[in-house]
Amino acid sequence: MAERIPVLVTIDTRFVSGPAKGLLQLYRYTSSNVEPRFVLFANRGEATSDMQRAVEKAGLPVDVLRESFSFDPTLFAQYARFVMRHGARIVQTHGYKPHVLGLAARRSLRDVLLRPKVRWIAFHHGWTAEDEKVKRYHAVDAVTLKRADRVVTVVADGREKVLAKGVSPERIAVIPNAVDRSDFGELAGRDVLRARWGMPADAPVVSVIGRLSHEKAPDVFLESFALVRRRVPNARAWIVGDGPERQRCEERAKQDDLAGSVVFTGHEKQAASYYEASDVLCIPSRSEQLPNVLLEAMLFGTPVVSTRVGGVAEVVADGESAWIVPPEQPESLANALVHALSDRNEAAARVARAKELVATRYDARARAATVEELYKSVLAR
Repeated sequence: MAERIPVLVTIDTRFVSGPAKGLLQLYRYTSSNVEPRFVLFANRGEATSDMQRAVEKAGLPVDVLRESFSFDPTLFAQYARFVMRHGARIVQTHGYKPHVLGLAARRSLRDVLLRPKVRWIAFHHGWTAEDEKVKRYHAVDAVTLKRADRVVTVVADGREKVLAKGVSPERIAVIPNAVDRSDFGELAGRDVLRARWGMPADAPVVSVIGRLSHEKAPDVFLESFALVRRRVPNARAWIVGDGPERQRCEERAKQDDLAGSVVFTGHEKQAASYYEASDVLCIPSRSEQLPNVLLEAMLFGTPVVSTRVGGVAEVVADGESAWIVPPEQPESLANALVHALSDRNEAAARVARAKELVATRYDARARAATVEELYKSVLAR
């Protein structure tokens, strides 16, 4: 009889973020031997989050750590109780706060209280530099990762970054994200979305999908799109998402060279509808690991123009399956966008190659099998 693998999956998010979406996808395809249980965070008295509802809808068990303030010390005792109560063999953490709890569980429980021992797997989703507070959080993250039994990154670029922070190479596994059509329900049609937002049916449309934060560079996109409009005057743009840079970007979009051409949709639960309704997806980021929007655009057949950040160039090749330009160069980004919008035959050729790549290399079932083998290898140590 195959060994049970109880896994305590710990992530600090209230909404279904990219990493969270990947976890819900993962546990659809692992075998019945893997028994995931989610641990989420909430302030005391906080209502049920979108993430908790999504986990419950997926039929997966979930516990909630209640905190009165950021890094409430009672989290450690709460987490230890969850580990022991559910007989977790593996604690799996996503993000700096869960990593601290994973380290505490490994040190205090593995050799003292738990038999068999608990193992700790830390998933590293990349570091950004939004502000000084976030930089401090990532400094803590770098210290904790060195003590994990395994650190998982989604691209080779991430592996190099954690290596530079002192993580032993034999403890690092690179497991790329995956994409699966069943992650997405029924999509709003191209005509429906364009009518909703007042987009002309024949206008070439570029979409940016993701959090509106410094590292995602929506400001760079707007500067490049102003240049695009000089050459393609009827071009329009959707910016799908929310975040700290939204107000500043909305003010920029009111200026004469962009006025009336950019729509900010806010957060969309079914953002995938915008792939089919757009002519190009733009990823203007300053930093990334492996953006889910890249794989999703490839799946839905939307041409991609991206900056060369993180693992983007590990997935697609400039001139073959996408357009890739250096980050923070609005002119280069604009040139690539104009080419993608203007040369439909070339765009179709690159899309065909991209769809083949995503089908053969980023399959959700294959990813689940790889993660399950990782669990077995960690427990066998």
